Amino acid sequence: MTRVPSLSFLFALMAAQETNEKSVSKTGVRDENIFYVLNPDKNLRKTQQRLEVPFQNMNLGDGIIGKQPSLPQMEKVLSEMDAMVYCGHGSMKSMPPMSKIEKMNIRAVPLLFGCNSGKLSKEGRNLDPLGTATSYLIATTPCVLGFLWSITDKDVDPWTVGFLNHWLGKDSGPQEENFVQAVANRRKEFNRVINSAAMVIYGLPNVKHYF
Repeated sequence: MTRVPSLSFLFALMAAQETNEKSVSKTGVRDENIFYVLNPDKNLRKTQQRLEVPFQNMNLGDGIIGKQPSLPQMEKVLSEMDAMVYCGHGSMKSMPPMSKIEKMNIRAVPLLFGCNSGKLSKEGRNLDPLGTATSYLIATTPCVLGFLWSITDKDVDPWTVGFLNHWLGKDSGPQEENFVQAVANRRKEFNRVINSAAMVIYGLPNVKHYF
């Protein structure tokens, strides 16, 4: 199951993906085209210890560990890569800022493994709730994964490794190429229900990983 702001927004996002021959919805996600940002604020030492070696063993694309990416670098990643995995505090909304994101044509699927990364907030009585996820959708990303409230790294970090191994076909179990279905398959693997309930996907349900 995925979420969209409205049916009109859904049709507009579908049209944007259909008219772009190079969209991830058509080409699929490739291992070598997945970029990751791990512990950019240098204050999640245990998360870095849990994820650094598994990410390297998955043979993903380029990544940044223990430092902030530059704005030009993130603009290139979001416009050219297939997916972007973020493991840090929040939703990385300052790099690039949401106002900048909304002016981009984003190709990558953001996987934001941070507290409140999928949270939407009302800015006024008569306004729709907004957040990092809606900014990415405005920029025509196919879909974005995030969390609605604060989560615990001790539970989420192992889940991240297990999910990526499942979706990317790195483990010995059944392979699932569809991104949304892969998330649904692994949702029960969280140790705490509150973390499982916090995870949401906004956007289209048809992003696939091709083996």
